[in-house]
Amino acid sequence: MSGLPNDTCGTDPKFISGRRCSAMKSGQGILAVLLWLISSSVFATTYKLEQISIYGNDTTRDEVILRELGFSVGQLVSDDDVAKARKMLISLGLFSTVKTSLSQADGAYRLLIQVKEKVFFVPIPIMNVSGDGDRTYGITIRNHNFLGLNQELKVSLRHKDYYQADIEYENRFNTLYRAPKALFQTADIELGYYSERARLDEHRGRFSGQYQRSLASGLFLISAPILLRDTKENESQSVSLGFERQIYKHRLISGDPGLFFDTKVITLIAGVRQSDIELVSGWRQGWEYGYDIRQTLSDEHVTYQSHGFLNNYRQGFILDFLQVNSRASFGWCSGSIFGDPCFGLGGDSTIRGVARHSIEGNAFILGNIQLLVPVKFVGQLIKGTVFADVGLTVPQEVASPKENFVAGFGFGLVWKLQRFVRTDIRLEAAKGARKGDKLRIYGATTLLF
Repeated sequence: MSGLPNDTCGTDPKFISGRRCSAMKSGQGILAVLLWLISSSVFATTYKLEQISIYGNDTTRDEVILRELGFSVGQLVSDDDVAKARKMLISLGLFSTVKTSLSQADGAYRLLIQVKEKVFFVPIPIMNVSGDGDRTYGITIRNHNFLGLNQELKVSLRHKDYYQADIEYENRFNTLYRAPKALFQTADIELGYYSERARLDEHRGRFSGQYQRSLASGLFLISAPILLRDTKENESQSVSLGFERQIYKHRLISGDPGLFFDTKVITLIAGVRQSDIELVSGWRQGWEYGYDIRQTLSDEHVTYQSHGFLNNYRQGFILDFLQVNSRASFGWCSGSIFGDPCFGLGGDSTIRGVARHSIEGNAFILGNIQLLVPVKFVGQLIKGTVFADVGLTVPQEVASPKENFVAGFGFGLVWKLQRFVRTDIRLEAAKGARKGDKLRIYGATTLLF
């Protein structure tokens, strides 16, 4: 009797134990994976950390840096752990450079962290003429590392004169405070106060009137991380809950009464957000999306509003030096407190090249896309850009479907100020696609998205 061949899992018809053969193959595969994992963990070089020294953080407190490392003194760390910790420190956005090194002395390992801080306190005078002819004057003071705790404090005071708009002028005072990981060292806290005085010229059908408005608003928001599944290194998931309290007061100057009235409003806010973003040579790479829903309660009304967005940042588009950023967003509401439309598209923050609030409605869809190309200029992070913005709304009444769709196209420059935190200078020129749209010039100290 001849024996079985050496490869008992071959195609010999005498060998009929298929289940046994399959089990042998599966067992061999699992064994190979286990051996690889064991060998990887065994041969990975680790160091017992006896000391962490931090230099260059004149403003930032040590605990802010230590909190981001993911390890502490007395633990075993690898080179990969140190590299990941460096990435986490860069992602804070507080430092222009971060250097790490491991050194050994008398058998003990010491981690040296050398950082170079950005400029955190930035007073910015506001002197702006928008593409719509609006004139704005004022000052904004920002501290992106308040008390050295990676907290943000922003105070702004401004006066704005509108050109050919329903609002003649407005005076605004705004304060915003953000504290990352302030609650149980995991949840972010956001507090805001907003005050406004404005003169309104309202037109609704055959009714019109001029009103003086006073508005005071307070915001409280908590955002906490959640873990629905295993996440990658730069990926984060969070849920936010909060409320906003608003007090409206109106005084009729002339015209029809009843268009605006005094009321107190509270808005309940709930939202989710997920992102996977890293900084590559100072520019964002990755994606983020979010969705929130709001319930607004007033003396006589209950309304609902929702908003969602998806941002994508892609470097190396077709060619290594090209970058493409895109944004898609949408919104819907059941109505507003005073009966005016909830959303308006047009202007420097939505669709460039067309007048502010060119189209209005209680639902909208908006898309923005821009191509960025680096411009070499004395080592500065400057990119030229061409862009397109499109959007539509669902108004209460529209004579033609074309009336609620607008688009704008343009070009410009984006300059990232490396010594400042989240400060970018944006200069753009854009023109709408509709007949009669004129070329409009825009400038800002933040990116559109």
